[in-house]
Amino acid sequence: LLLYAIQVLHWSNKASNPYQISTLFGRNASFSFRGTVIPISVSLLAALALEFEYLIPLCRSISYNFNGHAVYSNLILSLMLTAALLAALFAGWVNGRSSSSNNEQLFGEFQDDIVQLSLAFAGLLLGKAIGMPWSLTPLPILAILGTIIWLSTRMLRYLAMLLFVFHSTAMVLWSYRYAGIETDIDMLFGLQVTLFQFGMLIVVISLLVFLVMGLAVRSSGGTGHAVLRRFDICGLCLLLYVAFESTMECILLKYPLPFHDLMGIEVHEHPEDHDYLYQPVVAYITSAALSGLSIFLQYYKIISPKTAIPCLSLALGKVLAVFIDTRLNKNFRNQTQAEALDLLLRWLAGALLLFTTMAPRFFLSSVHFKASGGRKSISRQSVLLPSNVNRTLMVYGIFLYPLTLIISAPFILQPLVGILSGQFGAYYTTVPAASETVGWACALWGLALLLTINRLLPDGGGELWKKTAALTFLMGLGVALAAPTVPAWMVHDKSNQVLNPFALLSSQTPLAGRSSHISGWGLLSAALATLLAITGPLDLQERPEKGDKYLLLRTMIFSILFGCGIAWFITLESMHNEDFLPTFSTSTACMAMSFFGTVGGVLSFSLELKDFEEAEQILYVWIGAFPVFLLTAASAQLVKSAAHPFGVGGWLSTYLSVCGTITLAFCLTLRARSQKSSRTRGVANSSCCFSWLCWVSILFGRYGVAGMDADFSLTTFFGMPASVLGTAVASSVLLLLEGEHATTKPGRSYRSNTFSGVTPSAQTSWMSLNFHNLSNSNRFAPSLTAISAVFVCASLYSILFRGMISAATRESVFESIFKTKNGADDLASLAKKNLQHRQAIQMAAKLSGTSFWTASNPFTPFLFFAGVVATLPSIYGFVHHLWSATSLTFMGSITWGAVLPLNLLPIIFCRNLPPLFAAATTGLLGGVYHVMSVRERRQEANMRI
Repeated sequence: LLLYAIQVLHWSNKASNPYQISTLFGRNASFSFRGTVIPISVSLLAALALEFEYLIPLCRSISYNFNGHAVYSNLILSLMLTAALLAALFAGWVNGRSSSSNNEQLFGEFQDDIVQLSLAFAGLLLGKAIGMPWSLTPLPILAILGTIIWLSTRMLRYLAMLLFVFHSTAMVLWSYRYAGIETDIDMLFGLQVTLFQFGMLIVVISLLVFLVMGLAVRSSGGTGHAVLRRFDICGLCLLLYVAFESTMECILLKYPLPFHDLMGIEVHEHPEDHDYLYQPVVAYITSAALSGLSIFLQYYKIISPKTAIPCLSLALGKVLAVFIDTRLNKNFRNQTQAEALDLLLRWLAGALLLFTTMAPRFFLSSVHFKASGGRKSISRQSVLLPSNVNRTLMVYGIFLYPLTLIISAPFILQPLVGILSGQFGAYYTTVPAASETVGWACALWGLALLLTINRLLPDGGGELWKKTAALTFLMGLGVALAAPTVPAWMVHDKSNQVLNPFALLSSQTPLAGRSSHISGWGLLSAALATLLAITGPLDLQERPEKGDKYLLLRTMIFSILFGCGIAWFITLESMHNEDFLPTFSTSTACMAMSFFGTVGGVLSFSLELKDFEEAEQILYVWIGAFPVFLLTAASAQLVKSAAHPFGVGGWLSTYLSVCGTITLAFCLTLRARSQKSSRTRGVANSSCCFSWLCWVSILFGRYGVAGMDADFSLTTFFGMPASVLGTAVASSVLLLLEGEHATTKPGRSYRSNTFSGVTPSAQTSWMSLNFHNLSNSNRFAPSLTAISAVFVCASLYSILFRGMISAATRESVFESIFKTKNGADDLASLAKKNLQHRQAIQMAAKLSGTSFWTASNPFTPFLFFAGVVATLPSIYGFVHHLWSATSLTFMGSITWGAVLPLNLLPIIFCRNLPPLFAAATTGLLGGVYHVMSVRERRQEANMRI
């Protein structure tokens, strides 16, 4: 793969490298022995490795169905497969080749016969390799010849011949293997078929896929072309295949292997997954393949959206049905027809819900308006919408979609809500609250109606419908999250009803997983504030009457309802397991900061540029209040039972989360302004950077440099610590930064000696942060710079300072781990605690060797420090190139390429320090991009017209 990747880069002329064949052996290496022996040898070894690893085991497994254990040896199979490949390559080389001297075909009039004989010989060898007897070898020969003829002509008549060969082959195989086994397969509605009939049914259904493929690549023109296009025969065949294939999978997922009927083996009382005819993972794979095929064919207009959307809905509905069915209980599959019918109904309900949601986008036509005043005049004329638009919205929003939600609620919505909320799949399964299901149903209704309105009215209009849909979405979301706080007599809440009756007898403690949802009232408060602001009572714009005295009052009320509601939700969701005093002090501080931030956000969005100083004054108040309320929240640490400040439920992580959310919202409101200036962009950039600092501080404060929290549990994703992966995710916030590049006049340029491109003289105030070198072309420069800086700083902290403040020594590295109190009271908790301690000890041992204060060997910290130094040149060049991409760097691409191998030092020898490994990977990938970009830009600069 490495050899081929280098050759592809060379052939694409994207970048030259010192490892390509022409560089190693000269420009004419492609025509010399020394230049071709390496690619040929590597390709031959790779082909043999793939053959022995995958093809030969596959051939042996197929041959077992014909010959039992009497199969060929691996050497004979390798010779057959190699000879078949050589015959196919020879046929491809001979086909259409002529002599260079007389321009005639190599074999004259027998050339086509030679090609067909070579292909037939390849098919014969393949048939024998999979164990076919001599009487069945014509079948693979006909299959290969028919496939080649069909691919060369793309005519349906040759496809029909290929389908006939496929059907005959499958019929012979099923008859040869399973015709003598007398067993029946239970279908739906009491229907039973034999094993041979069931196999032939699968074969006939599979023919629809080949027919779809033939119709998709069919040559244009010919008889029936207009009919095929008009009735969308290709799409109908695909739709039939998806329907039949999903039905068969729903049946097979519930049917165990007939061990007793086939081999006399007794069925286990609790069968495992591999004891069934079909696996859920196969259903997921087929659904993904069919979804991709539907989107691909519809994108290239081979099938129409009217058939692509049903195919996509059926495929995704099967995913929902299988996912829900596998999570409802452990032994989810049974051989009863009632269980199979229940899965089939769940699949149809999910497909109906998805189809009803996606259908308006593809089945409805947009209605355009012609108005002299633009969108504002259209919005005022929303009451004058055509009757067909109102009729469509009424039928869809009041009758069709609510009916679909009612049908899918018991099959899809209620179990899905229970699974996602953690109530299903546990030891004791409980019924989710009815108000949760109603809330999510209302949210889906509002979202679907908004999509329909945007499709019908792209030019605006329908404001009443839009407001209704948006508010229903917000209120439904709030009700779903605050569901347990709704009185039970209003919704007949049965959330505490246990499905297992023995749980009430064996449990002396409340059910786990049902934490307090009082925080959901914060979202309801925010939704109510949004409702009042949209409908008019809390209008945040200055009203046209002279002297609007209540604008500030309306802003204050909106900030209390919206800002304090969001802060209430975040605080209680984070600290619902804490005592009253820490929660009270932290929530008070967070709500105060959220109130001031909401006031500033509203003013910054609504005020004109000349009055923007008022918004800045509110921001000054917020900055001054930040340390004051930080000390207020810090009083929670006085309680002995308080959690770790950065841990789950910690006061500092909660406070920084609220402040980071507020400043991010402040940045978004400034970005959404219609009128902007250098001052507004600078304040927005400062808010964005402060929000990023809050999130990064939470990540490293909670998980450290290796993903280990205060409870010594290791949190990783795909092998990467949460702090490393979270830094990359949190740095995406910096994509909201906005530069001054678009506002600079042509012919003028700004130079800066810093990477960020900040011009201090252009800043209008001390809290403004303006970027003059930031534009759409280097949009990712701030994020990548921040990621690299955080990784380098975290590595230096681990090497130079980790263990210094706590006065740790190499003897006391594991003292804090073993001193933790073990609150486990059962075997499961003890096993979990033991696993956590084992992982914590392993990670602490790795990190202890990276610091000068805790390492037992004084040489290892110098090795890690050298690794940090080795990454700096590549990171420096990469970051410098991102911020000054319009000019060439002071070193050539060869010099920058020479420092790339230095990143291999920390990648190979410093893997115990995750931030350093991530920094080295960033430096290596960024350095490769830097070298390729510089070389390409120099080649463009040296081009002559």
